Amino acid sequence: MTDIYRVKSGESLSIIARDLLGDINRWPEIAYLNGISHPYFIYPGQVLELPPEKNSGIVEVVSTIPKTLAPPAKHGNFSLSPATVKLLVAGAAIYLLFIK
Repeated sequence: MTDIYRVKSGESLSIIARDLLGDINRWPEIAYLNGISHPYFIYPGQVLELPPEKNSGIVEVVSTIPKTLAPPAKHGNFSLSPATVKLLVAGAAIYLLFIK
């Protein structure tokens, strides 16, 4: 049976790997199993498949390109928190002030 985990606000793949697998360096395994190509884009409520607690046999994760080209809808609705939106808007404003 595969273990699954629902992401909580403020968590990252490395925090999940540390807390649930006992090793912060196992976050690439979680990314690979779930077809996550960018480890910083996980969101609260997202359901992740977890590797076995013992080493999964993956020696080195070379790429976190999704295993299948399934539509993103399989992970549920994507939404940004108000704090994330503010950060993106502030970043865009800084870019426009200093780059242009």
